[in-house]
Amino acid sequence: SIETIEAGLRKGGAVEAAQVYANLKGQIGECAAKAVAPFFESLGKSLEDAMSLVHATPLDLAPPAAPDQEEDDEDGEEASGPAYVREATKLLEGFLSRYMSRMTPPSRPLALLQEGLARRALELLARHATLLAPLDEQAKMQLVQDMTNFEELLGRVASLKEVGAAYTAIRALRRILFVDDLPFATLPDRLRQVDGAEALTPQDLLHHLLQRAPAGVPPIVPGPASEARRKEVLTYSARLDAPDGAAVAKARVLEVLRQAD
Repeated sequence: SIETIEAGLRKGGAVEAAQVYANLKGQIGECAAKAVAPFFESLGKSLEDAMSLVHATPLDLAPPAAPDQEEDDEDGEEASGPAYVREATKLLEGFLSRYMSRMTPPSRPLALLQEGLARRALELLARHATLLAPLDEQAKMQLVQDMTNFEELLGRVASLKEVGAAYTAIRALRRILFVDDLPFATLPDRLRQVDGAEALTPQDLLHHLLQRAPAGVPPIVPGPASEARRKEVLTYSARLDAPDGAAVAKARVLEVLRQAD
């Protein structure tokens, strides 16, 4: 391999020749990353489709799968949990089993793509978790369990310490879910005091506050869990990705509050 040749040249004292191979390795890594970038982008979009399933059916607390109930699929054991967890896990496990081994050890450009994929997955998890409605105690506990499982899985995709704010935010959101709803008047201050809460996007924090609002305040996207609600959430989510996403969320929240009883 190029790494072996480079190491051998350096060991033999041929530093300039080794640097030529090092530069070549960097160029190959950049070309490889450019070639597979559309694949990573497509996988990110598929992950949002999968995670949006959380809005299609009621989020019931899912017990761990019993050993005799586990079934094998083409990538190994079928994931347990809600539908959105199963579908997102299937996508990530497929990536890990089919492609990850071909990227080991990854060049820095490829590693950046892997970190970007993990970052996007964490951002989507926070977004769809904070758009979920209703957010009762059972849903909170299920989300905490799901976040823990996703954190473990995404740690196999990339070093989460390199992902930055998205990793800090999802860990903070997990802690935030344990904060009591009442009294609602002091909830914003109590949420901001949670370690890492500042890493949450303004959109996610606004959405989460609305999730905790008293009865009579409708959710950001109204209606029961259904395919129609899922599609509406996806449309709204796409607007949040725009440069003015924070302003979009603020306007939507103000509109919802005006509709409140």
